[in-house]
Amino acid sequence: MKNKLILVSNRLPVQFDPKTKKFRKSDGGLVQALSGVKLDGAAVWMGSVAGDEDPKRYGKGLHPVPIEEELYEKYYSGLANDVLWPLFHYELDYVRFDWDIWDAYCAVNRLFAEEIARVAAAGDSVWIHDYHFFMLPHYLRELRDDLKIGFFLHIPFPSSEVYRTLPVREKILSSLIECDLVGFHDYSYLRHFVQSIHQVLGLDSDMLKLERISRTTEFGVFPVSIDTPKFTKGATKPAVQQRMRDLKKHGDYEILILGVDRLDYIKGIDLKLRIFHDALERFPELRNRVALLQIAVPSRTEVPEYIKTRNEIEQLVGMINGKFSTATYTPVKYLFNSVNFEELLALYRHAQVLFVSSKRDGMNLVALEYIAAQDQRNPGVVVLSEFAGAASNLSHVTLVNPWNISESADRLAAVLALSAGERRERHAPVLKYLNKYDATNWAVSFIKRLSAHSVEVLPTTVLNSETTAKARKSTRGLPEEVRASFAGKRVFLLDYDGTLAPIEDKPELAVLNRATREKLRAWQKREDVELIVVSGRDPQFLLSQFDGMQISMAAEHGARFYDHRRGTWTTLARDGAKKREWTDPARQIMKDYSFRVPGSFIERKNFGVAWHFRNSPSNFAEYQSRRLVEDLEWSLLRMPVSILRGKKVVEVRMLEASKGAFVNWYRTVHDLGKKRDYTLIALGDDRTDEEMFEAIRSDGITIKVGMEATHAAYRLREQAEVLPFLERLIENGSA
Repeated sequence: MKNKLILVSNRLPVQFDPKTKKFRKSDGGLVQALSGVKLDGAAVWMGSVAGDEDPKRYGKGLHPVPIEEELYEKYYSGLANDVLWPLFHYELDYVRFDWDIWDAYCAVNRLFAEEIARVAAAGDSVWIHDYHFFMLPHYLRELRDDLKIGFFLHIPFPSSEVYRTLPVREKILSSLIECDLVGFHDYSYLRHFVQSIHQVLGLDSDMLKLERISRTTEFGVFPVSIDTPKFTKGATKPAVQQRMRDLKKHGDYEILILGVDRLDYIKGIDLKLRIFHDALERFPELRNRVALLQIAVPSRTEVPEYIKTRNEIEQLVGMINGKFSTATYTPVKYLFNSVNFEELLALYRHAQVLFVSSKRDGMNLVALEYIAAQDQRNPGVVVLSEFAGAASNLSHVTLVNPWNISESADRLAAVLALSAGERRERHAPVLKYLNKYDATNWAVSFIKRLSAHSVEVLPTTVLNSETTAKARKSTRGLPEEVRASFAGKRVFLLDYDGTLAPIEDKPELAVLNRATREKLRAWQKREDVELIVVSGRDPQFLLSQFDGMQISMAAEHGARFYDHRRGTWTTLARDGAKKREWTDPARQIMKDYSFRVPGSFIERKNFGVAWHFRNSPSNFAEYQSRRLVEDLEWSLLRMPVSILRGKKVVEVRMLEASKGAFVNWYRTVHDLGKKRDYTLIALGDDRTDEEMFEAIRSDGITIKVGMEATHAAYRLREQAEVLPFLERLIENGSA
C-alpha cells in the first residue's frame, strides 16, 4: 500500500455556502496552483474551517480542522497577515506584533500538528504550504518523527537584514529546519533563507542542504506554475469569444492595458497608475488611443492599511481621468470587484498588454495565466515588475522597476509600439515554457524530491568508555568489523588543536602535554604505524612541538608538507603573484572586526590569514564571526580562496591549502591507490577536518572529536578521550 500525501494549507480548496447549501471553489493562488495537479497516489487536503461547521459534510480527500473564530482571527488576521505578510514583503511600517497573537498562531499550528499526527500513517509525506504554518514542522516533529515533512513558501523570503527584525526569528527558523525539504519560488528567496539561518542560528549550510547530527534538511527552488491547458483551451470557448467581441464593440480605445491584482499594498497599483500617468503626460500620441483597465479584487476591506491603499488608488484614478478624459475617452477603467473565469479569460485575450507592477510578489500567477490565454497569432505582451518571482522564469517579458516611474513609462510606451511579429517572437518561448512546466510539473517535482529524501543519519557511533564486553560495536573503540579490516601499516592523519592538544584561549598555549609527547615518541618507533599531523598551524610552531620525533607534518592545512625521513619541507600550494589581491583586503576587513571585537586578533600565514576570537565575549564574537564570513565572501567573491569558520577562528586561505587536497596528494605520491597494505585513519575536531574525512571516507576510517555535525563515520565525545583511544588502538592493535 502506497503512503499517502497530506497537503496542509490555511483553507481547504472549497468553501461551504450556507445560503445555497453547496460547496464552491475557493479563491487564491495556492488553490489555483494545485487545482489542476494530478497526483499519483492517495492524497488528503487539510485546512481550517469555522469552529461551528460540521466536518462530516466535507467529501473524500478533504480533512477540515475546526478553529474557533476568536482564535482564528488572532492567528490569521493578527500574526499571519499583520506581521508575517508585511514583513516578508518589506513593508515594515505595517507590522503589528504582540505576544498574544503569536500565542494564537502557535496554538493553531499545534492543533494542525495534533490532527496530522492522528490521521497519518508511518511513512506518509506531509506537504505544508505557506507562512501560516511556520511552527507546524516543530510541533509535528515532537509528535511524529516517522513522517516526511516538506514546506513550501509561496511568498518571498526577505533579506536577512529585514528578517532579523522579527521578534520570533529564531523560533521560526528552528522550526523550518526540522523539515526534510524546504522549497521556494526563486533562488534569491533561498539565498536570503540560508543567510538568515547563518545570521540568526549560527548554522552553516550551502544552497542545497543543512546538515546536523539529528537531521539533514534539503533546500530547493520550485517555481510554482499554472494549469496551462485550462487557460489555453478555455480562452477559445464560444462564450469567451463572444465576450471578447462585446469588449471590442464597446471599447473607447485602440489598445487596452490590463491590470488584475488583489487590492493589496504590495501589488503596486499606485505605482502602475503613476507610470501610466507619466506615459500619457510625455507621450501625447497615446492619449485617446490607450486605456488602462485596472481590476482591483477586494481584500481585507475592513483593515485600515487596505482602506488607505484603496483610497490612494481611487484618488489617482480620479486625477488621471480628470486630466486626460474627453467626451469619448476615459483613460483609466477601474473595477473594485472580482470577475468570473470566462470574463477574466476574455479580458486576457482582449488586452494587448498585461501590466504587473508589484512592489514585492512571491510569484504572480496572473502573468502566467495571461501568457497561456493569448492567441498565438496575435499575442499580447507582459510588462512585469522585476520584484515579482515570475521575473526569474519568464524569459521574454519586459521587466521594469516600478519605483522608477519615468523609465517604466518609457518601456511601457516601447511595448505599445511592438509589431505583431515582435510580439509573437516574445510570446512563443514563454508559452513553450508554460507548456513544459505546468502546475503538475511543479507539484510532482517537489513531491518526488521529498519522497526521495533519505534520512541521512549523520554519524552517531560514539566511541567512548561506556560499553560492555558483549556489545558487537565496541564503544571503547572501533567496531570489530572495522578493526578486522586493518591492512598492514596504519597511517594516522591527526589534527592538532582540539585533537592532540586541547583548545586554549591563546593559541601559543596549546602545547603538547608530557603524556602525549611520551606516547608519540613511543608510537613513532613502530613499523606498523605512520604518524602525520595535519594542521592549520604554521611550520615553525609544528616543528617546535614535534622536534626530534619521526613524525611528518602538513602545515597550514596541507599547503606545506614536512617529510621526517628527508627532513625537508615541500610546498604544495602555489604562492601566486596575485596573492596580495586577496590578502590585503582580507586583512583589512579582519582588522576592522578586530577593532570592534575585544580580545580578537589576526594571524598572518604564508598561505592564508586568520581572525581568532578565542578570548572574546562568546555570543558577541560568534555573531560577528558570522557577519565577517559574509563580508569576506562578498569581498573575495572571484578570488582563488576558500573561507572557513572554525572553532573560534575565521580563516581565508588559498584554494590549494586544503586538508582534503593534501590527503589526495599524499596518496598519489605514496602510490596508496594501488596498495592495500595500509589503513588510513583520520582524527579531527574542526570544519577544516571535514575535507580530510570526505577524502578518505570510502576506504578509510574517520573519527570526529566532539559532537558537532560531521561527515566522519565515528566520533569521540571530547578531546580528553583522544590519547586513551589512540593508546588502545595502536598498542593493542584494537580499540
